[in-house]
Amino acid sequence: MSAGELYRVRHTCTGSYVASSVRQSRMARHVVDGVSLFLDRQVKAVKAERALAEKIANLWIALTGDHGIEIEPVEG
Repeated sequence: MSAGELYRVRHTCTGSYVASSVRQSRMARHVVDGVSLFLDRQVKAVKAERALAEKIANLWIALTGDHGIEIEPVEG
């Protein structure tokens, strides 16, 4: 594995990928008001280094109870 290699988190039952939306505070530029995780097409999937992809997968499992999640490398 090379440094900086990116991964996606895939929902195995649907074939969709975990995507996210972040809402930043209007009052403080570096404050996050909320994060939404949802399933979407591959092009909108979160792409992150392995450690962060694992955290996203674990968060998905903790929130939904759905263990049908896998981490795969981004090709190309």
